[in-house]
Amino acid sequence: RLAPRASLAPRAPRVRRLARVRAAPRDGADELARFVRAFDGDGMAVDEELDAFLLRACVGASARDVIAIAADAFMLSEVPPSTSKKAAAAAAAVTGAERARRGRAASAMNASASAFARMGKPRECEDLMRGFARYGVTPDVVTWSIVIAAKRRNGDDVGLIVEEALADVRRGSRAGRKKKKVYIHEDVRASVGVLMDDADDGIAALNKPAGMLTHASEGAGKSATLVDVAMDIFSGCLSELNGSDKRGVVSRLDKPTSGIVILAKTDAAHAELCTQYYQRDVRKTYVALVEGVLTDKDGEIHTPLENRPATSAWKRIAAFESTSSASFSLVQVQPKSGRYHQIRQHMASIGHPLVGDVVYRRKTSSPAKSPPKCVVEALSQGKPGTIFFLHCARVSLVFNGRERVIEAPLPVAFETLLARIRSEMK
Repeated sequence: RLAPRASLAPRAPRVRRLARVRAAPRDGADELARFVRAFDGDGMAVDEELDAFLLRACVGASARDVIAIAADAFMLSEVPPSTSKKAAAAAAAVTGAERARRGRAASAMNASASAFARMGKPRECEDLMRGFARYGVTPDVVTWSIVIAAKRRNGDDVGLIVEEALADVRRGSRAGRKKKKVYIHEDVRASVGVLMDDADDGIAALNKPAGMLTHASEGAGKSATLVDVAMDIFSGCLSELNGSDKRGVVSRLDKPTSGIVILAKTDAAHAELCTQYYQRDVRKTYVALVEGVLTDKDGEIHTPLENRPATSAWKRIAAFESTSSASFSLVQVQPKSGRYHQIRQHMASIGHPLVGDVVYRRKTSSPAKSPPKCVVEALSQGKPGTIFFLHCARVSLVFNGRERVIEAPLPVAFETLLARIRSEMK
């Protein structure tokens, strides 16, 4: 049997050796060792099972145990205090391989902190964050959010740790950078709809139009972003936890995608919402127009993305078939993981790319028939790849014990295209 929990940390190398043996005892420390090694590219669990796995692995373990095993697994060394001259020299000497190891350790830190938060152990969450920092693994917005949310759920005062998180975020921002001045035209302001504004809980939701960037760091230039409009709508009362360029942004949408964007008006609310998104507790439903007719009424796609498991559930809403032109389907899609361009990649992987998506359509066979005139005209309103029909229509989450369901109607351009397709393809 392994040693009692109190003496696990100094014996981390032995725990790792035991983890490689199939017949090794499957107690909490052994499971934890298997999990930490998984972030090093060896058999990571499916996302939907990860939380349950971590809860099982971390039962009986402490933050000290996790840090000790992670330090051994990723070959991390303690770094000097940030105020010393040795710290600056050590930071300059960090190699690419060391940064990569710290990046994988940061992923393990966030996932482990999430498990401790689910178990109602805010002290372990904070100890984990501070312990990893001694090895040069710095917390990001997700880490701070999990720790703040865990303390808030426990009824603790989060004022001081929020201030510490904001100071850390400011240190990581580009110093001396001038804030661009953006004029919000009345038409731009009118194109963004307010779907929810709860001043008491500090959460809000906006309906982003297609063609607008969510925030400036995506390269907006002088064009107004959703954050610019939100700052105007809410008179600057948005969370700063995500940095000045992304004030209040908890969820983002790509430029061609329309629909619901969740915002936080306070830093504590931002931490709670960010934690829920990280833990996959927020349910999102998208509506998309795709090429071809899906033969089944519904299904799930499990194609891995970014070398990681990913799942999307889809349901056919309507089919548009014609003997003289290409066919289309209107579908609902619920992504159960959060991979890059997940819906676009998944629909293309089953031979039904989004209409207008030239990036992922290349990997599928071209339709035998040309699209109808209405689709050609709709896509001609912008450069290829800048217009496709994907809309975040519904978001469901629980905040302060109350379920919130936010819904956004389809954009006028989307509705108009569907009406013309129905008319022209009769």
